[in-house]
Amino acid sequence: MTRAQEAAIARVCAHECLQRELVEALSLMMDWAREVSDEYLDGDPEVRQQFRDDMNHAREVLAKARGEAA
Repeated sequence: MTRAQEAAIARVCAHECLQRELVEALSLMMDWAREVSDEYLDGDPEVRQQFRDDMNHAREVLAKARGEAA
């Protein structure tokens, strides 16, 4: 195997590790956001709807990153 091939494999592995870390971090933040959402979101329906939309988008991204059906 050439050095260029080894370097390419190392980059792919590093990217996969970073993706796993990002997925875990997003998952933890979503858990936190779900727990505190009622406490911090005011009664503004637009704010609540935006929060729900953002959480749904994050769920879809997590499912895609984990190879699950959204």
